[in-house]
Amino acid sequence: MRSVLAVLGAAALTTVLVGCSSSDAGSAASSTPTAAASSAAPSSSAEGFVEVPDVAGLTGEEAVAALEAAGLAPSPLTDAQLTQPVRGTIPPAGDRTAVGATVVVLPGQ
Repeated sequence: MRSVLAVLGAAALTTVLVGCSSSDAGSAASSTPTAAASSAAPSSSAEGFVEVPDVAGLTGEEAVAALEAAGLAPSPLTDAQLTQPVRGTIPPAGDRTAVGATVVVLPGQ
């Protein structure tokens, strides 16, 4: 967890807060500045949160496109990783996270 926070900074904190109850996340998120707050929100998310799509098995390129279409910011991948299948994401598929939050893409091994 510490290494993810070190790499992603405030955007990771937003992602971590999604696991809290809605009242905890709301109060903590309102007092914590994030990169996600300045991102443009897609019109499909009335409350500023979106569900992380399931991208496991897609190529890195397809996964990045799906995450961006959902209003999320996928972690960067190398050119080689863009053509390989993805294992999943952090936060995992189905979790709700702030629009514009960084989602770590886990390349296949």
